[in-house]
Amino acid sequence: MRGTKAGYKWEGTGSQNNSLTLFTDDYIMAKPMLVPNTPMHMLNIKHFIDDVLIAGKEPKFKPAEGVEMIKILTGIYKSAETGKEVILN
Repeated sequence: MRGTKAGYKWEGTGSQNNSLTLFTDDYIMAKPMLVPNTPMHMLNIKHFIDDVLIAGKEPKFKPAEGVEMIKILTGIYKSAETGKEVILN
């Protein structure tokens, strides 16, 4: 979520019909699948074991993407704490 128009859109209320869309200046980045009452981390671990370790497929998420997500989350927290824009490198 980088750029002057990047962000997210959350639609729906409660546990029904929730939809999350992440986007950059130019395009929709992701529409994560939200499974009610299922921890997302559990789905990631299941994918890694079943698809990557057992079936030998490529992982859906690469380690570098995880590093970028941590940078984004850290920037969000810092921005909320300081009330200022945070530039990510």
